[in-house]
Amino acid sequence: ESRRITINMPQMAMRGLSEAWLFKEMGDLHWHTLCKGLETPSSAIADSEGSRLYATFTRIRLALEAPLTDFRENQDLALDLAPSRFGAGMFFGDIEIHGETAKAHATLMTSFAKFGEAGANTSLMKGQPVIPDGCEIPSLAAAPEFAAQYRALRAEELPPPLFETSYEMQPVHDINGVGLLYFAAYPMIADICAARHFGPDLLSGRSTTLRDICYFANAMPDETLVYRIHAEQAEGDRLRYRATLSRKSDGKTMALIETEKTKVDLPPVK
Repeated sequence: ESRRITINMPQMAMRGLSEAWLFKEMGDLHWHTLCKGLETPSSAIADSEGSRLYATFTRIRLALEAPLTDFRENQDLALDLAPSRFGAGMFFGDIEIHGETAKAHATLMTSFAKFGEAGANTSLMKGQPVIPDGCEIPSLAAAPEFAAQYRALRAEELPPPLFETSYEMQPVHDINGVGLLYFAAYPMIADICAARHFGPDLLSGRSTTLRDICYFANAMPDETLVYRIHAEQAEGDRLRYRATLSRKSDGKTMALIETEKTKVDLPPVK
């Protein structure tokens, strides 16, 4: 699956490519590929018992060879996705992202889930969709290393936090169309919280060069989230840190977020 886009204002932020837009676009491309391979619209994806299933991201790793600000207004942007799956429970997408002056690579991993207790985002259960005969999504003989790394990261014991803050969810921005905390909202939530520690320059004077998010759980729209930074390292113009996002109500860790940002001089307004 491929998409060709011209970078205009809807795709931009801080005079470069918007990370929030890019996450949404990558997710939509992956979702479109899943529905095509499963030969059904998203609203009709179900398990063998007929229960509605939702694709849930379990890990996204976006690595950029240059900061997001090197993707410029009115340049052409190409996203090329190669899908794969391991059985009916794990689906992957490798995306090559090419701009005229910058490029990046992303790896996406999803599974499917269904609600346990009706309407409770904290009761999601794993599910497997019905795979049609001749499914176009290539089947892997073994789970890739990307999935093994996810399991290891989930089990890893982190050092005590260096910084902690709370975040009140904003439903109109953070909640998706089926009432779940939107996977694409995590980077923005993380940046808002991290800037309380590193200062506003994190948002205005730095640009993302790496974002690796492991998703473990979801939350209700009225939940308060707790963001913790467990490690940080500055080297030259680059700042790298690892953080977690948890539910305040029960302490459940929802995500592990590794971020790298580099100092940038914003392109001048022309």
